[in-house]
Amino acid sequence: MEIIITTTIKASAEQIYKAWLTSEKHSKMTGGMAEVTDIVGDTFTAWDEYISGKNIELIPNSKIVQSWRTIQFEDNEEDSLIEILLK
Repeated sequence: MEIIITTTIKASAEQIYKAWLTSEKHSKMTGGMAEVTDIVGDTFTAWDEYISGKNIELIPNSKIVQSWRTIQFEDNEEDSLIEILLK
């Protein structure tokens, strides 16, 4: 299943990219602790370890692709994939 959401955020693509991939800024943005990096292949946790995943593709200030799953996923369930395109 694919879900597409389009929105306008009053911030630059650079600000959003950095907020998504910086632990302190991601934590502040979501209200839950996050440990994230801007390195392809690195794993991350977000929202107080409720979410975990891996950076799949990163194009600075343009694109973020991550696999992710919550603690509610069963072991046999595949990770979800999130793709964020910034303009």
